[in-house]
Amino acid sequence: IQRNATKLAEMLERRGIQTQLLAIPGRGPVVFGRLDTPGATRGVIFYLHYDGQPVNATEWVDTKPFEPALRNATIQASGKLIPSPEPPTPYQDEWRLYARSAADDKGPIIALLAALDALHAQKIPLAVNLKILLDGEEENGSPNLERTLLAHRELLGADALI
Repeated sequence: IQRNATKLAEMLERRGIQTQLLAIPGRGPVVFGRLDTPGATRGVIFYLHYDGQPVNATEWVDTKPFEPALRNATIQASGKLIPSPEPPTPYQDEWRLYARSAADDKGPIIALLAALDALHAQKIPLAVNLKILLDGEEENGSPNLERTLLAHRELLGADALI
C-alpha cells in the first residue's frame, strides 16, 4: 500500500498538484492532493480509494490479475481476449479492460487524472480549487479514515465532496 501511495503522489505531483501522505503510524496513508486555482472562491474534494480486494486466483482463469487484459465484450457475454490496439485505433464501446481493482477503484483515479490532463492540454483552467483524497483502506472499511481526517481537518475545507 505504501508503494502505491507513493506512486499516486508522484502521479499527482507531475500534474502540478501539491501532495501529502496523511498517515496514522502503522496504517496505510491517505494521499492528499491540492491544486489551487487563481481567483477561485469555491472548492471541491474528490474521494477515491486505491486499495483492492484480495486476489482470488480461481477467478482469473485465462489471465493474470496484475496484467491488464482487453476483451472484445464482457466476460458474461463471452468476450474474447484481444491484443491492445495501436493508437489511433478508435475505442470500441463493447471492449472491456480487466485487471485487479481496475473498476473498483483504480480506474476512476486514472479517469480523474486523464480529465485533468485533457483540461490542461486544451488550456481550460479549473473554476474551483481542487482537493483529492485517496484512501488506502476502503476495502477494509476505512478503519482509520475518520482519525486521519480529524487530525488534518485544516486541509479539508471545501464546498462539495464527490
